[in-house]
Amino acid sequence: MLVTGPTWTAIDNVAKRMPARLRRFMAEDEFAIYRLKSSQGDDAAVAAELRDFVCPTDQTAPRFQSLVNDLAVGPPVVLVAATSHQVANLVRKCGLSPNNKLRADLFDFVLVDEASQMDVAHAIMAFSSVAPEATITVVGDDKQMPPIQPVPPPKGLEKMVGSIYDYYRNEGTAADEVIPTMLDRSYRSNRDIVEFVREAGYGPGLQAVNPDQRLRLLGSVPIAEPAGWPVDLEWSPAWERILDPEEPLVAVLHADDMSSQSNEGEAHAVAALVRSLWGRLAGMTGGPPNALGTNDPMDLETFLRSGIGVVTPHRAQQATVISLLEHALPRGPGRAALYEAVDTVERFQGQERLVMIASLGLGDVDQIRGEEEFLYSLNRFNVIASRAQAKFILLASRPLIDHIPSDPVVMRQSALIKHYADGHLRQVRRENLPRLGPCEIRTRVR
Repeated sequence: MLVTGPTWTAIDNVAKRMPARLRRFMAEDEFAIYRLKSSQGDDAAVAAELRDFVCPTDQTAPRFQSLVNDLAVGPPVVLVAATSHQVANLVRKCGLSPNNKLRADLFDFVLVDEASQMDVAHAIMAFSSVAPEATITVVGDDKQMPPIQPVPPPKGLEKMVGSIYDYYRNEGTAADEVIPTMLDRSYRSNRDIVEFVREAGYGPGLQAVNPDQRLRLLGSVPIAEPAGWPVDLEWSPAWERILDPEEPLVAVLHADDMSSQSNEGEAHAVAALVRSLWGRLAGMTGGPPNALGTNDPMDLETFLRSGIGVVTPHRAQQATVISLLEHALPRGPGRAALYEAVDTVERFQGQERLVMIASLGLGDVDQIRGEEEFLYSLNRFNVIASRAQAKFILLASRPLIDHIPSDPVVMRQSALIKHYADGHLRQVRRENLPRLGPCEIRTRVR
């Protein structure tokens, strides 16, 4: 079996669940798992659940030799997790197809996760490893981000250079060769988040498996600045109100009409919210048993890899947020995960976090007008909101929410983010937030 996708993050997000699940149904000698990496790859970048299964694509490595042997005559189940490039390396180096170095009959089942973000060319590289009667399952979502293309595709050839998901969805279903199946159960998010995500066009069939998931925060809500609070962050009781576990959806709207690609006020708010969670976030209530956590707060690596995620549209805002968090969070093992916990939408697709915070930054109307298509993409905002398991917080300027795009298509696309801020969240509380000034704190009407 092969698990592949456009990024290691997407691949690991699926594969990391497999060791525990295979052990539930099979003896240890009945399966083998290999998580491929380049010979220079860093094991620290691999999901913790898969580090015992890492295999470099180096013909001299004993682990690689074990993989080749298992693929030839090994246990009943051999699971390989790899990008298309590493699959191509495996095909070339495995020696199981000496007459044809470009392909080998290695896998009877292939799963492509986040297939809507994987282009056809990279999928073909992975498919060079499938056996003649293999089954291929592509899992994707045309309402999320497509592959990043440096230039627009040639007219008439869009299907050949777009995503493998769109290729099968359009070509396969037209020829009755592919039967689409709607996965209408969200195992990730709670009811409040799923109810909003439906607005992107999924319809009422999409339901939350764990509707009552809530953040599990240890200790009492502070009524004064906590001991050890960073000197370069301003504490406010409003941070705790914004983080209330009983309000899974929040929008913080401010009046800044000057900021462009970096907004220091929003970055400060993000850092303060993350710092307020640090040392208190333990897991979730109302979710699967393994989500509850312990009576101790998350360690730093778990906090950054599973607890919080921050999305920014621009690298300038990302850098500003990271700079503040470098001072707000302690040093120690797992600190490197900070640079993955604050990233762009494209890099977050395929991931999930207990808390997702989006900082859009822009307030200057001319800058907003010049980036309309990028900022108001329905797919982009859908990805941001649907990464959250228990809480999603949007920080944005009122000018960005109120702006009317000039392009009719972009105007229709902008309806999702506008509806989130002004329609879905109708309960309004006004607060003065440090470095942002007067703000609307918007939540659902209960």
